[in-house]
Amino acid sequence: MVKIRIAYLPQVKAERRMTVIGSKGSKVSMYSMPAEFDFEHVPEYGEVDREGKTTITRQLNPGLRELSFKHTVANLSFERNVQGPIWALQKLVRSGQKVRFVGGSSFFSNGVWYHVTGFKIEAQQLSGHNQISRAVLHWTLRQAVDSPALVRKRQAKKKPQRRKSSKKKPKKSVRRTYKVKRGDSYYKIAQKYLGTGRRWPEIWKLNKKRGKKYRNPNWLMPGWVLHLPKK
Repeated sequence: MVKIRIAYLPQVKAERRMTVIGSKGSKVSMYSMPAEFDFEHVPEYGEVDREGKTTITRQLNPGLRELSFKHTVANLSFERNVQGPIWALQKLVRSGQKVRFVGGSSFFSNGVWYHVTGFKIEAQQLSGHNQISRAVLHWTLRQAVDSPALVRKRQAKKKPQRRKSSKKKPKKSVRRTYKVKRGDSYYKIAQKYLGTGRRWPEIWKLNKKRGKKYRNPNWLMPGWVLHLPKK
C-alpha cells in the first residue's frame, strides 16, 4: 500500500484558501488550507490458483482514491464566532453531493469527484456567547465513480410504474349501415331492418345532418350509404 503524507507550514497566508465545490453547483470556501493530509491510491489485485504451480496475482482494477485531512477554521478575535463558515460546509456535506476541491495541492485539485464518507467538527475554542470561534474539521473522502449506463439504469428503476386499471374499457359500438339499392325507400328499409315501416323517420333524421342530399325524405339514390339506428 502506498501512503503519501505531506505537511504544509503552520503559518498559511490568508489568501491561500481552498474551495470545495458540490456536484449541484454549490461553492463554499474552506476558510483555510489543510495543515496535513493523507492520500492513498492503490490498485486492487486478485489471485488465480494453478494446480501444482505458483498462484498468479492479477490486477483487477485501478482502485479508488482515498483522501483524509483536517483544517482549522478560526477567527483571530476571541469574541467573534466562525459558525457561519462551518455550517455552510456542514450543509454541503449533509446534502449528499459529490465534491471536488480547488486551490489546494495537486492531490486535491485534480478534477476528481469524491463522496464524503466522514465529517467531524472538533470545537477547540468558544466565544463569550458560547459559540465556536475556533474548530478543526476532519474530512474522510472516497473517489466517486459512476458509470453512465448504471446511472441511467438506476434512474429507470426509480420511475413509478403505471398501475393497470381494473375497469374494463367500454366496447366501441359498431354503427350499422345500409347501401341503397334501386327501388328502395325509407319506409322499405325501416320495415326490413327495424321491424316496421313506421320507424322510417328515425332513419331519415339520423342521416339528414350528414349532407344536403339526405334532407329530402322522398329522395334516395342507389349507392348512398345510410346509417341505421339501433333495433
